[in-house]
Amino acid sequence: MSNDYPKKSGLRYSFTKFLRQIQLQFMVLPAIIWLIIFCYIPMIGIIIAFKDYNFKDGIFGSSWVGLTNIKEFFNDSEFFVIIRNTFAINILKAIFMFPLPIIFTILLYEMRVVWLKKLTQTVSYLPHFISWVIVAGMFSGYFSLEGTVNQIIQSIGVTKEPIMWLAKDWFFWPLMVITGVWKEVGWNAIIYVAALSNINPELFEAASVDGASRFKKIMHITLPSLKPAITITFLFLLAGMFTAGFD
Repeated sequence: MSNDYPKKSGLRYSFTKFLRQIQLQFMVLPAIIWLIIFCYIPMIGIIIAFKDYNFKDGIFGSSWVGLTNIKEFFNDSEFFVIIRNTFAINILKAIFMFPLPIIFTILLYEMRVVWLKKLTQTVSYLPHFISWVIVAGMFSGYFSLEGTVNQIIQSIGVTKEPIMWLAKDWFFWPLMVITGVWKEVGWNAIIYVAALSNINPELFEAASVDGASRFKKIMHITLPSLKPAITITFLFLLAGMFTAGFD
């Protein structure tokens, strides 16, 4: 099998290969520019942690204090509470937000009514595009003293007096999980939907001929086909473990 690339390694080989793939390189370019602008350039602000920052002097004009701010954080009385909450919220989100998109994708894939399938998929994506500020306002309204939740439980006789949900510390963790699941499950399912679109329909036809039930098709065809995507999303989940709850 012939190869048109130069056999010499090094800069010339890399440049020639780059030119042959110029269309693909330009397709990647917008993502690289976005990554640099929104992910790498803002990392300059990390030096604020080592400075006595004030708005007037700016990031570079503020005085350098070394590890003083970090020592203050570790010595804070709320340090262990903050670490506990961070780990707890992340573990709860991992338990619910990792498997739920997979289950949602499989249920969506098994739907036979095409228009309902498309409608469900579209509606599930929409919450992702809502700002966390708006989401916080929505759920604060739902769980307020005169909110929807209190009106419902009072109307069905569960309680006579409204409950101050947002004043209960035990309710914060479930609320974080509920809002995260509602907002991101549909969006996180996109990668699984794309993976399922590559499955050869003949596999399901052959399984039907062999008498396989719908559950067996899921276990032996659908889930194995999702395995690479599941591995990738699990790695992303681990990489973002300490970002949960920041917004």
